[in-house]
Amino acid sequence: QSIAYALTAHDAFGNDWTATNSATYTITTGAGGAWVTNVYTAEKDGTWIVTATYESRTDTVTLTVTNVAPTAIISGPTAGNEGETLAFDANLSHDPGNDIESYEWDWDYTTAFVADASGIAATHEYADDGVYTLALRVTDEDGANDIDTATITVTNVAPVVDAGSDRTVTETDVVSFTGSFTDPSADTHTIVWDFGDGASTAGILTPTHVYTEPGSFHVTLTVTDDDGGVGPDDLTVTVQNLPPTVDAGGPYSGTAGTSVPLTASGSDPGGGPVTYAWDLDNDGQYDDAYEANASFVSTMSDTHTVAVQVADSRLAVTTDTAQVTISPAELDHIVLSPPTTEIQAGEAQAYTVEAFDEYDNSRGDVTSESDFIIVESGDGGTWVD
Repeated sequence: QSIAYALTAHDAFGNDWTATNSATYTITTGAGGAWVTNVYTAEKDGTWIVTATYESRTDTVTLTVTNVAPTAIISGPTAGNEGETLAFDANLSHDPGNDIESYEWDWDYTTAFVADASGIAATHEYADDGVYTLALRVTDEDGANDIDTATITVTNVAPVVDAGSDRTVTETDVVSFTGSFTDPSADTHTIVWDFGDGASTAGILTPTHVYTEPGSFHVTLTVTDDDGGVGPDDLTVTVQNLPPTVDAGGPYSGTAGTSVPLTASGSDPGGGPVTYAWDLDNDGQYDDAYEANASFVSTMSDTHTVAVQVADSRLAVTTDTAQVTISPAELDHIVLSPPTTEIQAGEAQAYTVEAFDEYDNSRGDVTSESDFIIVESGDGGTWVD
């Protein structure tokens, strides 16, 4: 505030005149302020002595300056994102007495001021979204203060998610996933994995999963904060096929002309369906039967090789073989050898007998088990076993 002084000069005879503009004016050291001729603008509160000097004469008066509270003014943004560093300052704050002593900040002002930071400039990161009241309190040397407030709108930031890199595995592998996310806020979060094959899991960043079928699967990790902010990330899992397993069973055995049941077993490592095809005639073509159970029939006594082929849904095939031993059927006839011969009287002739089934499979030499006679009477001669 400014005050104008007037000065009147007097001589010894009682004459007076105005000397206002011819005098010089001073005030007690420490009062501060400024003079423009006879007008003084006060700065510091207190009681001060004002001195006017004119032609070596002086006169004094007393000036009492009362304190005026400072004015607090906030400068800075009114909006930002959670976790963002927001910078504020009080540079526009002022005090008529230029005696501001402190600047204090309350980041979430309610009815009572709580000093969270101090200084003419300060920064703050709001940990969660919302609408906050920022307060600045400016206090001068006399303890007078002023509070300015500003509304700060803080916007939610969605989580930033990393589901990991693409993977290549085989079916039935236990696939371990490692996800991560960052969120500048103090939110709580829900975590959901979608494995791309109809399966999912929640609440964990490091799940495991087994793919039962080959293919390319789009895997998504989604993290949602408690304000509805959604952060997704994905990767591709390529699952390579494993061939099926097969066991042709056996070894098998049977008799000529009789059906021998064959039983194969096969499976897909991932649990998928499989198909069967048999090669029963050893021609290299799997076109003789198409079920896990088949029948083998042969009229030839021998050890035969049968093969079964199992295919999965991706037409990957695996083959296995088994031995089928076919024995001759029941005795059907015998053959005496040699069929004809000519010898001299007194010479000996040896004969052998071989047994056969109805398919002419030999049942072996049965000579020792056979009885011999000569049909025509009167031929004489003798038999020796």
